[in-house]
Amino acid sequence: MAESEKPFICYKSGLSMKIVPRNKAGWIATGLWTLSLVPLCVGFALLMSTVQSDGQAAAYAVGFTLAMLLWAIAMIVWTKNRSEVVDMEELLKLKRELDARKGRGRR
Repeated sequence: MAESEKPFICYKSGLSMKIVPRNKAGWIATGLWTLSLVPLCVGFALLMSTVQSDGQAAAYAVGFTLAMLLWAIAMIVWTKNRSEVVDMEELLKLKRELDARKGRGRR
């Protein structure tokens, strides 16, 4: 897949990372990922309605939390693999060099 066709853009700055949809395909994929939470949440609600002890409720809550964590990690990895990575520190360094060459910032 060519860089310009990728559905997401990943803005990277040090250890920080921000992944955003780039085009219609990116927004559709984000919507489908979000919709995939519906069965998980409905299942959790149904399970919690049948709870008969505190231990059972705790086990369901831990399971749901782990499932949500796995879902979030999977979404991050999936979107990052389908995104164009933009290194913001590299762009800022380039901008500073260009500004220095043009003599900007001096009075």
